[in-house]
This record gives sequence, structure tokens and C-alpha cells, in this order.
Amino acid sequence: IAGVFLNHSEHPLNVQELEKAVEMAKEANLSTLIFAATPEKIREVKDLNPDYIAYEPPELIGAGVEKGISVATAKPDVIPKAVEASGPIPLLVGAGISQPSDIEVSMKLGAAGGLVASAIVTADNPTKVLDDLLSGFNS
Repeated sequence: IAGVFLNHSEHPLNVQELEKAVEMAKEANLSTLIFAATPEKIREVKDLNPDYIAYEPPELIGAGVEKGISVATAKPDVIPKAVEASGPIPLLVGAGISQPSDIEVSMKLGAAGGLVASAIVTADNPTKVLDDLLSGFNS
């Protein structure tokens, strides 16, 4: 799948910019994933009809590696609200995801999957970390 990530907390866009970016991506046959920090923001971006929405509270990005904290451990109560806010658009959960249980909890709460970066790119053995994380999909 070829696609683009839009609206990451490090590169936020306003709704008009997101709308244009989604249109351009679709014209280029790219899948779109829009990041949103809250269920309220998810509701705002779902009308742009991206292929995926990612719930990722900025304050937890990288916290899994640094502190052992993820969105699944710090804010599990928000995940079902985020899933509901995304409607028919598959919701992925990110921020601090570093353990198979983070994926498992997120999916049990309704998410379609998880997003991982820091746990893999900072690992001594990225392949092992990825293999371990994949086991969270099989639970």
C-alpha cells in the first residue's frame, strides 16, 4: 500500500490544508491516514473521508520507550470514544506503543490496529521488536 500520513503532531495542518492534501493524495492513488489527538479532532477529520484515522495523543508519543507508558495504558478509556468518533473509517492507535499488550488492548477496545515508530527505530534488534509486537494481533 502506498500512502501518506497527514496531520502528525509534529506537522499539524488546518482542516482546509488537510482537505486539499487528501484530494491530492487520492488523485495520486495514495491511501490517506490522518492523525488526530482527541475524539473531537477525529470527528472533525472524518468528514474528509481518509482511508484511516490515527488516534495519537501527542504527550504520549515516544513514552513507551522512555517511560513504558502507552495510550493503551494511560488512556484506555478514550480508545472506544475515538473508535466511535471515527465512524466507519478504521481507527489505528498510536503513541507509546511498545508492547504486544498495547496492540491487544487497543484492538479489544475496537481499534483496527496500532502505529509504532520509536519502539522499532530505537531498538537494538528491530526485527525482534516487530515480531513481538505482531503477536499482539494474534491474541
